[in-house]
Amino acid sequence: DILEMSKDDTNDISKRRLVTSNNNSNRTTNRPGTETRSGGLDIHPSLPHLYATSGNDDGGVVIIRIWDFKRRIVLREEKQPSLGAAGSGTTTSCALAWSYPDGRHICVGLAAGDGSDNGASVAGGVNGTFVILDAESLQVIHEDRRSKKILRHIKYCRSTTDRGGGGDSASVSSIIGMASDDGRVYIHDGTSFKFKWKTERLVEQDDGSNDVITSFDFSSDGCFLRVATASGNLIVYSVDDDGGHIVSATTARDISWSTYTCPFNWNIYGLWQQL
Repeated sequence: DILEMSKDDTNDISKRRLVTSNNNSNRTTNRPGTETRSGGLDIHPSLPHLYATSGNDDGGVVIIRIWDFKRRIVLREEKQPSLGAAGSGTTTSCALAWSYPDGRHICVGLAAGDGSDNGASVAGGVNGTFVILDAESLQVIHEDRRSKKILRHIKYCRSTTDRGGGGDSASVSSIIGMASDDGRVYIHDGTSFKFKWKTERLVEQDDGSNDVITSFDFSSDGCFLRVATASGNLIVYSVDDDGGHIVSATTARDISWSTYTCPFNWNIYGLWQQL
């Protein structure tokens, strides 16, 4: 189910579910309990009434849905039984992102089981796999795997700055960031989908285990990437330097960000006892 909450007081605005897979008004057949878990959710970059979700159905098959909040219906959906290795059991998705700025593609991260398993190489290599779907047909046009852990967060860089040398802003190649449970962010080209680089593994200071990435943002000009972790760290990387250069806190203070999902940043400095 999807609810609409007020950003001011978190109250339920519409006082009812906006859309639900069990609602008879949907174009899909009424199937109680069809989608057991929705792991990914993202808004269309230019059509704010359209949302995409990813999860799995009661048969353990990955399912992608496109929702229309104006009409409160499911516009289209597609099961992906081929996603996941043979004999791997249930496959789901914990993250999804719509391509920016055209919305032509949807990037979906896959996970074994219900998405809670942190195994390094379980289920025939499902964890860490991502697929690129055509947003109209919801068919797979690309598949790759660089991490062996679950991809929890996927985000397209929302900069339309032409940093590739020529071309109007609407056609500028973007980049895709994917945060994994292995403590790294993997960067892929937004057009060719080829792997570009990854950040160094973030670790807990006490025991050396992976530090969990809770969120990340790209800067408005696409030159920087900031990562927030569960242990309270905020790291800023230079995109142009393939993540090799970590930006100082004072330099990062004046950077403009395209999204603000990291809970630790200069805009809310003073709300936390320790950053």
